[in-house]
Amino acid sequence: FNIVCHFDHYYNSYNFSKKLKKEKGEKNVQNGQASPTETDESGFDGWSDELPTASKTNEDDWSTDTSAEAVRDRMSKLGVGVKGLTHNQDLEKSTEKRFEIFFEFVKGKVNEEKISDKDIVAEAERLDIKDRAVLALAELLFNKDILTQIPKYRVLFLRFLVNNQKAQKHFMGAFEILVGDAHKEDLLPKTTRILNVLYDQDYIEEEVLLEWGAKVSKKYVSKKTCEQIHAKAKPFLDWLKTADEEESDDDDEGVEVVYTERSEQAVLKEEAIKKEQAAKQTNNTSAANIEEDDIDIDDI
Repeated sequence: FNIVCHFDHYYNSYNFSKKLKKEKGEKNVQNGQASPTETDESGFDGWSDELPTASKTNEDDWSTDTSAEAVRDRMSKLGVGVKGLTHNQDLEKSTEKRFEIFFEFVKGKVNEEKISDKDIVAEAERLDIKDRAVLALAELLFNKDILTQIPKYRVLFLRFLVNNQKAQKHFMGAFEILVGDAHKEDLLPKTTRILNVLYDQDYIEEEVLLEWGAKVSKKYVSKKTCEQIHAKAKPFLDWLKTADEEESDDDDEGVEVVYTERSEQAVLKEEAIKKEQAAKQTNNTSAANIEEDDIDIDDI
């Protein structure tokens, strides 16, 4: 009750003061002394009904230049850590568009001869296309001299391929494009050799190679071209299927397994010749033993 009375007293005093100032202002206007809205030296206008508004100058102070040039200028002044926290608008784009951005990025690095493994991996991760990135890398870094380029770029590719079978499968697609399309005349005859080098350099795991060899696909090249590649790869794939078993058997005998690029028919023919020679040698030894058994020691 006391609070209400106090408020009523305050409110009535305020209205009374306001009424007096209004009457005084009207008298001053009539006498030509002052305006009813004139304020005193302190700037107090006698309980004005309207709140002060921000001036145009203040609005200008709070405005931001959003032009492309201004944005680039502000970004250039940010530290690396702060830039990493900014919103990555490229992630809103489609996978194909992000792949194109990555392709152009690597292409620029190749043209400038400034291939940085760290920068390339970082860009692939920024665009969230690390699995597909090998398709762009293979196209830009490999050509008909792939056999010398595989060890050259091994470290870079392993950053994408190690323990990543999805990336390895994309890489096999890139292999099909290189061997069966881009450089078919030069590389198709070397299919088995290229696969062997890729396997030795740890680009592709045995499981992925065997899975690739078990199915002809037209995802990256035509079905006919893919069949041609698989036909050329057959000797290597056959060797790979039995490699573990052969190595286990040969370890017991102390014999080292050596992969050969000769055709399967040639290998089988050579084995048949060896068997025939071994059989002849066995027959000759048996005949010699028989003749020796027929000799009578008393006749010597």
